[in-house]
Amino acid sequence: METLKGYKVVFEQEFKTATDPYQIVLEPDRKVIKADGLDLTYITVRIIDKNGITVPNADRLVNFKVTGVGEIAGVTNSNIFSDEKWNADQRSTYYGKCIRVVRTNRKEGNINVTVSRKGFPDANCVKVSKKF
Repeated sequence: METLKGYKVVFEQEFKTATDPYQIVLEPDRKVIKADGLDLTYITVRIIDKNGITVPNADRLVNFKVTGVGEIAGVTNSNIFSDEKWNADQRSTYYGKCIRVVRTNRKEGNINVTVSRKGFPDANCVKVSKKF
C-alpha cells in the first residue's frame, strides 16, 4: 500500500498474512530489574509462524514457570471478557499474544521464565535482578 502526495510516495506499508502457528517467542521489556521487591518486568508472549509473524487467530492456552529470584505478579491478554485468573501459571493468548508480569523477591540473581504449550518448543527468558 502506498500513499502519494502529488507523484511522490510519502508512505509505504506492506501487509503479510500469517501462516500456521510454529513457535512461542518471549519479548522482555528489559534485561535487568531492581532487586527491591517492587520493580516489575513485562514479558510479551507471542505465537508466531515460520516467518516471525504473529498469528492473530492463535488463541492458545500457554503455561508459565518462573524460577530463581522472581515471582509471578500477574498475567493478562487484553481480552476484557476473559474470566481467567490474573495471578495464575497459565493464560490463553488473545490474537496470538499475552503478557506475563514478574516481580523480584528482593534478592540478586537470575529470574528464569519458561512458557510452554503442547506441540510447541518451550520458550525461555532470563532476567537479571540487581540492587542499585
